[in-house]
Amino acid sequence: SIGGGGGGGGGRQESMDDFEAYFEEDAPDIKFNFNDKSQQYPKVKAASVEKLILRLTHEKFPDVKFRDTFLLTYRSFMTPTQLLNMLIQRFETSAPIAYTPAQRDEFTATVKKTIELRVLSVLKSWIESHVDDFVEVPDLKDNLIAFISGPMSVMGAPAEQLRKTLDRRLAAGKEMSKCATEAMTKPLMIKELRPGSISLDDLASAELARQMCVLEFDLYSAISSKECLNLAWSKKDKEKNAPHILAAIDQFNRTSRWVTYEIVHRLQLKSRVVALEKLIKLAEELRKMNNYNGVMEILSGINSSPVRRLKKTWESISDHYREKLQQLEDVMLHEQNYKAYRAALHNCDPPTIPYVGVYLTDLTFIEEGNKDKIDGLINFDKRYHTAAVISEIQQYQKIGYWHITEVPAIREFLTTIDGATEEETYEWSMKVEPRKQWEALETLLMEEEKLRDSLRYAQLRIADLEASNKRYQAQVNSLTTELRKWRRISMKPAASPVLSSMLSSAGPSLLVPSDMGG
Repeated sequence: SIGGGGGGGGGRQESMDDFEAYFEEDAPDIKFNFNDKSQQYPKVKAASVEKLILRLTHEKFPDVKFRDTFLLTYRSFMTPTQLLNMLIQRFETSAPIAYTPAQRDEFTATVKKTIELRVLSVLKSWIESHVDDFVEVPDLKDNLIAFISGPMSVMGAPAEQLRKTLDRRLAAGKEMSKCATEAMTKPLMIKELRPGSISLDDLASAELARQMCVLEFDLYSAISSKECLNLAWSKKDKEKNAPHILAAIDQFNRTSRWVTYEIVHRLQLKSRVVALEKLIKLAEELRKMNNYNGVMEILSGINSSPVRRLKKTWESISDHYREKLQQLEDVMLHEQNYKAYRAALHNCDPPTIPYVGVYLTDLTFIEEGNKDKIDGLINFDKRYHTAAVISEIQQYQKIGYWHITEVPAIREFLTTIDGATEEETYEWSMKVEPRKQWEALETLLMEEEKLRDSLRYAQLRIADLEASNKRYQAQVNSLTTELRKWRRISMKPAASPVLSSMLSSAGPSLLVPSDMGG
């Protein structure tokens, strides 16, 4: 049970003044971290689900950080339906049996009313911050509405306001307050773009960076808190449980492969240098727009083995771009747990797209480095760490690149780009800049010989087709002549012996294919 005046449990008989002390001491079903002085209230280290609910709605501890952490991570140890049922049970709590009538009256007038307000506050935060739960989970919304209209209706106006909040959030979905005061930027174009025929050479680096920001913010802002729990993106049913994280990963990988391919498939050295410098420029523009995820996409492709081995290409880029690339790599360096990147991220103004890979690494470290339970109790200290990462992810989801005019043709290009496998791009790399010159010459000669063989075969085939066509034409001409003779000789419907003979001997060969010109 989770009722009983703010704690209960274990047969302990509390007095009205004993609740606060009870929640400041370790017990069999709750443990505290007394060394952590970062919070106003004792920080829960581990507890049973029942004690977590009591703490969440306790009349003496309106702990906002605990509440936010709980709502961000509760799906790692219970379901939304279980949470709602336990909150309803908590709302309907009653005074301990051992209380005197006077104590019960006092409990109902003070403690119970406070608990009811705490439950309402938790429900409001749940609706405001995680309304998707009430859309995705069957019957959860209906059960909540039934509770608001039933037991909670005794609260009057607060209950009515909660219902309005639910209706508003369900109608609005995940709201983003767009910056209406910012002017829309005009796209920078090199030439008119047609969907399906766009390449890197057609686009200005600045405009491509803008469109990448628009697309990738859409992907990033769609990531929900539940996708970040229990390594959902790498477990069974990951497509169902973490679709938006997987979509962001897929876009990252395809963009990186495209970057590699754009460089290595160009046969001319000058063309490779132009592509490499343009991609460095693109990464620089992304850095200016605080799209660190995009910067890492470009750097990942540029620093792939097939590109890094292109010695002549790297020797030919200008010092200006070489310096710009070094600056970008210094920011995104993975040393000291991405210290430079984290500092840059935390000091920039939104809109921003963080590098998602760092968050996934942090969440993996927390999940694998901490036990899920301590002495049979839910390890809530682990949830604090997980919630801190999720909170930062959500922090950068609030403001997007709404001042940028989206170009549908470029968005289509970005959502369909891809390169080739690492093996294929390495083969391209070896072709354009082989280890030894004679290897390149031998490869070219072999490919030339293959082309000549194909040409000779095609020429022989054409000659055979032309000879067959002449034979078919001769037969047709002979038949035409016999038909004319037959019509002149006799008015009777009798077949010419010659014609019958030729028809018999010609057989199927008279069925001339339409593409033979007969």
